Amino acid sequence: MIIYRAERKNGHGPFEDDCLIFPNQEISNKFYTHLSGLPGYRGDRILSEKFPEYLPQDYNFGCVSQDQLLEWFGDFLDVLFDNGIGIYEMEVRNCVIGEKQVVFKRGDIISKRRIL
Repeated sequence: MIIYRAERKNGHGPFEDDCLIFPNQEISNKFYTHLSGLPGYRGDRILSEKFPEYLPQDYNFGCVSQDQLLEWFGDFLDVLFDNGIGIYEMEVRNCVIGEKQVVFKRGDIISKRRIL
């Protein structure tokens, strides 16, 4: 299975300590408005059933397609991730595919490369 993940060169995504990292408040506000139409982790029935209390720290969120990645981040990809997109190869059995995103354990990655 291929997973697409918006991330910086250090492998971190847009959320650190549950806060979005943005260059300024105006972009942050626009992105939160954009996100309001998408189910977050708790709004995803499949993921919240699998991880009812919290997502363990050794797991990452990603997307099952480039279209799904664009649904999440759209025009904000350039602002947030000037360092690219991580493409992960995973065994399907090591992933939890939710309604709008996928969760995978970092230690189970078969291979990784970057685009953009």
